[in-house]
Order: sequence, then structure tokens, then C-alpha cells
Amino acid sequence: MAMCVPTGLICDFIGRKKTLVLLFVPFTTGWFLIIFANSVIMLYLGRFITGLASGSCCIVAPLYTSEIAHKSMRGSLGTYFQLMVTIGIFLTYLFGKYLNAIHFTIVCACIPAVFVLIFAFQPESPTYLIKKGRFDDAKVALTRLRGKSYNVDLELNHIEGFLKELSHSTGSFSQTMKQKAVVKAFIIAVALMFYQQFSGINPIILYTTEIFKSSGVNLDPQSAAIIIGAFQVVATFISSLLIDRSGRKVLLITSSFLVTLTTFLLGLYFTFKTRMHIDHNVMEQLGILPVAALCIYIIAYSVGLGPIPWIISNEIFPLEIKSIASSTAATFNWLSAFVLLKFYLQLTELVGSDSTFYMFSGISFTGILFVYFVIPETKGKTISEVKEALENY
Repeated sequence: MAMCVPTGLICDFIGRKKTLVLLFVPFTTGWFLIIFANSVIMLYLGRFITGLASGSCCIVAPLYTSEIAHKSMRGSLGTYFQLMVTIGIFLTYLFGKYLNAIHFTIVCACIPAVFVLIFAFQPESPTYLIKKGRFDDAKVALTRLRGKSYNVDLELNHIEGFLKELSHSTGSFSQTMKQKAVVKAFIIAVALMFYQQFSGINPIILYTTEIFKSSGVNLDPQSAAIIIGAFQVVATFISSLLIDRSGRKVLLITSSFLVTLTTFLLGLYFTFKTRMHIDHNVMEQLGILPVAALCIYIIAYSVGLGPIPWIISNEIFPLEIKSIASSTAATFNWLSAFVLLKFYLQLTELVGSDSTFYMFSGISFTGILFVYFVIPETKGKTISEVKEALENY
């Protein structure tokens, strides 16, 4: 969270590619501190440094992807960030079950090096290069991305023309921030990050083991986590196939509706379990309810609320403030996650587990209304078309 805004400034200064490559240093440093830790302080320091690097990566990676992708597949490529996150989580659960701590940490330390070796051959963002006046480099980069048979001039001219239009139509940073489209973009980005976190994803993941135990399913916590991780990977991959066909709004509304329904059912189950004197045999028969609700919830979240807020926050801001604006939205996302996890136990003790799930359900329902009435569809739109949609929707 602490690195979100600084990262936005850094990647505007040195470029998206260089920022991603340089993250190799804090990632590797952090993992080596963890591997060779001989004190708790050293362990905490290593984890802190890798956390800073992870926060930075969550800003630059989606930004770079959105800027290199053709508008026809920007959504699909945008979901790959979340897809890789879910694959990473799944592999963490899997390796964590079969590897000891030191071997697992060594595997983690090797991943940044592999990334740098592969990513070093990728081009810089053409949008960033045009923004810096490096038109020849931008043409070379876009040709590498699209292929020699693709006419890159039309796309380059569009980006260049839009940037020139911005330079004539906008004044200072403060004036840009006051534009109707920019204000609305900030509201949308922050709201989506709020609805993502307050769908209850992190507390529900923490509740996974208890839910499986309540159902009578004889699974150890690690196996339960692996199953949930697999659900997330499959559902996020499905999202990558659908997002540029059905659009962002349809997936978000469908996702939010199913999240609303499943969190309500989870709340209902815990009401039966903790507040009503229901026969033990009846509760055993109801054990399938929370497991089914949990699995549907994970699929629904991974299809829409998981990946799409990150995609939209990189589609709706003008180029001149995109990095700092998307960084601000990400900061709010991590802050929301921190607050929710920090006070979740106190909240459940105060109002009960069932009421907490009802709260998640109610918030997700308002998210359906927000997406339907406030957010314009961004599928297949250019930067200027998105700006126009924000002004007129």
C-alpha cells in the first residue's frame, strides 16, 4: 500500500518496463533476507521488502498490459494479471503442502530472476514512448507487439492525436483533476475497489476451513485451500475468455448478483448454526449449503469482481494522469483490505458472523445498482471514446 503512489510516479519517470525490471532488486533482496534470516527482525524486514515490491507490481503490471494491448483484446489481457495472481496463490497452497518452508522460499526467490530473463526482451509501452516524444521508438515497439503485417501508423496517429488534443485542451494538473470525466473516473475506480474488498473475499477465504468442517467434509485445511485455489484459477480463466465478448458490465453485474446471493446464504447458515436451536441432524443435512455457496462465491468473484476493477481503473483515466490515478485507486484497495482484516474479528464478535455476511451481501447488492447506473461500458473503446462515454453516460 505504501508504494502505490510512489510507483505511479516512478513508472511515469523511467518507464513501465524499467520499473518492472528493477523490481527484481527488492524482490530478490527480500527473499534472501527471509532465506538467511537468523532473527525475527530479519524475517520481518524481508517480508516487508517483498510486500513493497508486490504492491509496486500490482500498479505497473496492469498499467503496462493495458497500454500494450489492442483495444479488441484489452479486457482479456487485463484479466491475465488477476489470473497469474490466482495461479500464484494456487501454487503457493500446493507447494506449501509438499515442501518445507526453506525449500518453498527458495522457489519463490527464483521466480523474479526467471521473470527478468524473459521480460528483458519485451518492448516498452508505446503509449509511454509517445508521451515522452520518442515516436520512432514507439513505432518499433508497436511493430514488435502487433507484427510486421499490422499497419501500426493508424494506431500511433490515434494515440499521438489524442495526446496533442489533451495538451491543448487541458491546463495544469489541478485543472485536469476538476474535469467531469476525471472526477467520475475517480468515483468509479474507488467504488469498484471498495466493492471488490467489501464483497468479503479475504474474510471468506479465512473462513474456508471452518465452512468445510461445518459441512462434515473430512478435509485438512491445506487440501481445502488447494481446492479453493483451483476454483479461482479456472473461474478467472473463464473471465479472460468472456470479458471482450460480453463486456465488463455484464460480468460485473452477474458477479455481484451471485456474490450477493451466496453471502446471504452463508449468513443464513450461520444464523441457523449460532442463533437458532436446530436439531443436530438437520444441521448436518444443511452442511452442503455453505460449501456450495462458498464454491459459487469463489467462481463468481473470480469471474467479475476479482479482475475487472483492476482493468477498468486502467481504462478510464486520461493518459497524463493514468499512472498516478490508478495508483491512488490501488492504494484505496489495499487500505480497504487492511481495515477489513484488521477489524473483522472485532466486527464478528460485536454483531455475529451471520450479520457480517449479511453486510457483505447488502454492500454487494448496492454494487449491482452502481455498476448498472453509473459505469459506462468500456469494451473495445479507444481512450477518447472512453472519455466521451464518461462525460455523457
